[in-house]
Amino acid sequence: MPSTVKKAPLRALTLTYFSRGIETMNKEELTLQFTDLMAKFTSYLGKYMPDDVTKRLTELRAEQNTDIGKLIYDSMFIDLELAKKQNVPACQDTGVIQYFVQCGTNFPLINELQDCLREATIRATKEAPLRHNAVQIFDEKNTGNNTGVRIPWVDSRRGMKRKLLRRLPPKVSDM
Repeated sequence: MPSTVKKAPLRALTLTYFSRGIETMNKEELTLQFTDLMAKFTSYLGKYMPDDVTKRLTELRAEQNTDIGKLIYDSMFIDLELAKKQNVPACQDTGVIQYFVQCGTNFPLINELQDCLREATIRATKEAPLRHNAVQIFDEKNTGNNTGVRIPWVDSRRGMKRKLLRRLPPKVSDM
């Protein structure tokens, strides 16, 4: 069953502006700070389920009326607890990382977004660590860092007039 271990709320990690004083930073500082934040966030999301997912898993566990069903859900909660305690991803196969991004047209790193998220993925793969899942199409070789042609996948929506970037959790393709 879910633990009572305290963790940072996922909302605290969503990004509306990643730094105070952003207007005074140069582009290089901004890029470094944003990439660092996204690497940490990507690592975090490989280890913790969003609160709504944990809540729904708890509800589904309570609805189980077979021993095997209860065992499967109990195993998931044990895995999630061990991931927290051992600071490792909750699943050995973390899937291909996908980012869903909404940003305003005035977002200062709009042209660097893809490169920042690529670098954040490389760092998160090493630091979390995440399983290496990106395989080059024609070479059929694993890149070893979760990046490749169009990987990580970045689905972006632009157009809001505010300087805003809203970063949703990376979608894990296997979950």
